[in-house]
Amino acid sequence: MLAERNKSLPIWVLTPKEEKVVRENWKKNSWKKCDELARIFNLCAKANTFNVTTACTVPKEMLYECVYKYNTPEYMDIERDLFIREKLRKMEEEVNSRKAAVQTPP
Repeated sequence: MLAERNKSLPIWVLTPKEEKVVRENWKKNSWKKCDELARIFNLCAKANTFNVTTACTVPKEMLYECVYKYNTPEYMDIERDLFIREKLRKMEEEVNSRKAAVQTPP
């Protein structure tokens, strides 16, 4: 992890590749939070194959509201914070393992 990192950037600055991972996590987690509504809409759609647009309006709107609620800059910032915490944890582990390797005689 340390070798991959651009050492001229502070740890809290994310690379475009890291931003992409954060966005993917954001989308995945927002849909996960709305999983029950997605399941309800899916059941409605399966039961009303030919008239989904009229029969499943309420479940669809509830699902969209839920997903929309989590697709905000605030939740994106939460995902960034989680990513940065994980990044710091991995870096600390790597530093500690290097220290342990240096301290143990061959």
